[in-house]
Amino acid sequence: MPQIGWYGLGSMGLAMASNLQKHLASKRALNLLYSNRTMTRGDPLKALGGTPESSFTKLVAQCGIIFTMVCL
Repeated sequence: MPQIGWYGLGSMGLAMASNLQKHLASKRALNLLYSNRTMTRGDPLKALGGTPESSFTKLVAQCGIIFTMVCL
């Protein structure tokens, strides 16, 4: 299974990423790798087992699948 990444942890992004991390944990898959402009926003996701990556470039380099949730 490829590494899954997530970028964008606003209200909707954090909720969706949290559900995905819970699913990955239940399947004993690799933890979700995540990044966000404000990394502390991912603390609840980290508590669920998600793995923070402060560099978006490194996140992209490590993941085969990446979800984004951004607003402009």
